[in-house]
Amino acid sequence: MNAFSQWRYHTVIVAFAISMLAHQGNHLYAQVANVTIDIPAPHGGDFGVIAGGVAFQSRTRNTDQGFVPDGNFGMSVGLGDLKKAVGVVAAVNVFGLSNKVGEDNNLGSGTLDIQVNRAINDYIFVGAGVRSITNWIPPSTPVPRNNRSFFFVGNGIIPITRNYDKPFSLLFITAGMGNGIYRQTKDFDLETSGQLNPFGSVALQVFRGGNAIVEWNGYTLNAGLSVYPFKRIPALGGTFSLASLTEGRPRFVCSMGYSFKIQARSNRDLP
Repeated sequence: MNAFSQWRYHTVIVAFAISMLAHQGNHLYAQVANVTIDIPAPHGGDFGVIAGGVAFQSRTRNTDQGFVPDGNFGMSVGLGDLKKAVGVVAAVNVFGLSNKVGEDNNLGSGTLDIQVNRAINDYIFVGAGVRSITNWIPPSTPVPRNNRSFFFVGNGIIPITRNYDKPFSLLFITAGMGNGIYRQTKDFDLETSGQLNPFGSVALQVFRGGNAIVEWNGYTLNAGLSVYPFKRIPALGGTFSLASLTEGRPRFVCSMGYSFKIQARSNRDLP
């Protein structure tokens, strides 16, 4: 019996918007929805940007068929500069929201992730990081999510039209490699991070603030829609997906997120 058959696995999804927008001069500047579902994307990390979100899934991976709901919460803070140096994202994930619903006796259980990103230009981004660099209140039995996972990833934006508010105007391609939770089931074990395994996604902006996504997360196929529909609140939205499509038992996963930036006060703002 392999490790994934012995322990349940929680998908971590914290939704937050990417800071890009309509074309101004020679720069891509548009507010768009998420471009991945489960794999990391190399965006964000500017100082003072705080993001938070909640996720829900109809059942955890490798549980019995049917409705066995579970959820988690996440929050991240930006500590760098994506364009001038590197963006740095520190993210806290809390998996244990209840001792009665979902995984047993894991209230407060969580992990810490670190990721660094760099904008090569307005269309190309690269990043690397570690998921579950540390964890606390671990469950009584080992779980895959506490397995430390190293990754590197790149993302390219392909403009299809110059009016980025129109449907089918932007294509996003993300590709990278990771170990730990990104390994295929046959290569997985709970003792080591193991060898690197490829992952990737393709996202198409089907309407302003809405991306259709198809993703290979290293071990299964996911498909979904990320929607950030509010012009006045462009950083509020969610992602809705069907996961584990190649494993014969699809799961429904959804997440909602919001991000904002803390602005430093200048001398002109002082009384």
